[in-house]
Amino acid sequence: MASEIKKDLERAKELFSATQVCNAEEKKVKELIEKQEKNEIVISVIGQFKRGKSTLVNALLDDEILPVGIVPVTSVVTKIEYGKKKIRVFFDRGNIKEIDANELPKYVNEQENPNNKLGVLSIGMNSQSDFIKDGIILVDTPGVGSVHRHNTDAAYAFVKESDGVIFMISVDSPINEIEIEFLKNAKEFASKFYFVVNKIDNVSEDELVQYISYCKTLLCAILDIADVNMIPVSAKKRFGIDELKRVLLEDVQKTSKEILERSAQMKLLDMIKQALSKIRLYTRLLELSISKLSQKYERIKEYMRELGESNTKLAEKFLKNEEKIDTVVLAKECTLAVNDTKLAITKKVKEIFDIEYLFELGDMEILKTYTLSNAKGSVDLVVGEFLKQEEDARNEILK
Repeated sequence: MASEIKKDLERAKELFSATQVCNAEEKKVKELIEKQEKNEIVISVIGQFKRGKSTLVNALLDDEILPVGIVPVTSVVTKIEYGKKKIRVFFDRGNIKEIDANELPKYVNEQENPNNKLGVLSIGMNSQSDFIKDGIILVDTPGVGSVHRHNTDAAYAFVKESDGVIFMISVDSPINEIEIEFLKNAKEFASKFYFVVNKIDNVSEDELVQYISYCKTLLCAILDIADVNMIPVSAKKRFGIDELKRVLLEDVQKTSKEILERSAQMKLLDMIKQALSKIRLYTRLLELSISKLSQKYERIKEYMRELGESNTKLAEKFLKNEEKIDTVVLAKECTLAVNDTKLAITKKVKEIFDIEYLFELGDMEILKTYTLSNAKGSVDLVVGEFLKQEEDARNEILK
């Protein structure tokens, strides 16, 4: 089975690389191949807002690593891997910032970063918890169903990257339509589910039995299975956490290969569907009259010209202040400007052609190029590299 999925992934990569229309799928399948080779399993904690997801993650790690509160706190995806403690913020412009633990709420807290105005893509954290030392990547996701729509969107988007899902419900609320819809979406991408009932310290034993019985009936119908294992916990008081750890670690040790292979199959199927959809759209574009196609091309060509002029003005501004600029700071600013150019192009291509076109975004890429060239203190070289990279991005679309 392992060799079969590997062959399928390699074949898909080859097919996707044959056309720029599928460059996003090519990138995703490459990442999936790397993930299979590393044998890392991504387990995401998902569910409606205020179910206690962040508290559960802290309990599993036996480490108060994530902020919690009485209002929805988590506004971005947080990935936790094994390693020496470190926290990095990944921004949607491609840059990365290492921060101290006391700074974390500034980026993940809905109150301090409303509507994710800082443009945080995700948080990467390391922990030396024994629970994740054997290849688990534990992920805390924003809650769905709150008034903060972007939180729900972020959670839905990350489900596609999950191999296993801890689906969290709590005894203070029956499973609702929002959770049912989210679960239906999640089962298309994750190959393993763990159902956790939280806040069991708030009800009697009889009430808990009734609640679990109700949930089992509903979940079996949704998933079309005969039975489902539900693990009762109190994340806050640490009740039931050892049993949940035992179940999770036993699966990772015994069946991680099967979980990853099944997950890869599901994700590959989704990529193929997305690729076929794009190819059909691209084919329809080619069927447009010459005049309509020319109009679209002229629109994108004019936009690229305007983008180039804007970047030239930015470069002139950098050169004008040459004596005041630190080269390292400039290199970072230039990298962000290139990333902004790529993001703007992606948005415009979607607007004009209704096709998703993705670029690789880098952090400090121009500084790396500058360092490799053994340049010493030349602002001209850094700005020159910026102009080259932004022009390459524009020409990639027009060629």
